[in-house]
Amino acid sequence: MSNKVIYIFLIAFSILAFSNTVKAEELRNGYKYPGYIIQNNYDTIYGYIKYSDVVRSQNKCEFYKNENDKKPFKKYKPKELKGYLISDVLYKTINYSGGLMSKPLRFLKVNTEGELTIFTFWEEGSIPYNREREQTAVYFKWHDKKNVKPITNSKFAFSFAKKMSAYVADNKELSKKVRNKEKGYNLLHLYDIINEYNEWYAAKNN
Repeated sequence: MSNKVIYIFLIAFSILAFSNTVKAEELRNGYKYPGYIIQNNYDTIYGYIKYSDVVRSQNKCEFYKNENDKKPFKKYKPKELKGYLISDVLYKTINYSGGLMSKPLRFLKVNTEGELTIFTFWEEGSIPYNREREQTAVYFKWHDKKNVKPITNSKFAFSFAKKMSAYVADNKELSKKVRNKEKGYNLLHLYDIINEYNEWYAAKNN
């Protein structure tokens, strides 16, 4: 497979991954929004969260009990929460911070929720003034002991049918459709495949 074809594949993945996102960028810096935090013991506490920007939102959660409070009740780090909701934007904590190392925890914005969750990760650090901050689609299966690390689009750049069918192998019927390249089960239907997997998993575990 040529580099040009791989590039086209990755662009297609990016379009799929971000076409349905709730835009966290539409939240206004410095404003408080209603929401909640999910503590590590899974207790949910409702209140208000101040929005900073897409990068700071990955690294901290500034929580207020009341909208008019001048000071935050607490500024949480990813290791202190399972996640949080600000307005209608949900963040969950996983071991992904970009690059080759996945260990550092981050709050990642949830794009598609389910057993196989799709997250959005925003490039961290300083960037040149003349380009936009890059976004990465991150995929994670919560209870799969064979796939314990988050993955990105590069996982599927070569041999989509083979790799995607292996990724959803616990759903044997779906895996077979992808492996056999049946109509509607190729790269361009990635979201549909993931949604079908999540529906299957939810029904199985109700």
